[in-house]
Amino acid sequence: MSNIDAKLLIAKSESDFDLFYVTRFLSGDPFIFIEIGGKKIIVVDPLEFGRAQKQAKVDEVLCDNRSRAQDLLALAAADVLQRHGVMRILVPDTFG
Repeated sequence: MSNIDAKLLIAKSESDFDLFYVTRFLSGDPFIFIEIGGKKIIVVDPLEFGRAQKQAKVDEVLCDNRSRAQDLLALAAADVLQRHGVMRILVPDTFG
């Protein structure tokens, strides 16, 4: 992936069409998308987990209680990135 270990998006796919395109999972709540070496992972809150497993076109769906609170989404993302040994991430220009 040309010097980038992972791609990261945190948004609502209902309003972020890039996120919807890459996951095919429509959600009005923000969730985490991480791509590591071509492997696509999403992290959703427990209420969305079953639906995400059925609908999302990703390699892995994870559940994290912290993803229910927007201010804790970054912590949940950081945990996944750390577990995979990611050193650098690519985020969209609109990230913030």
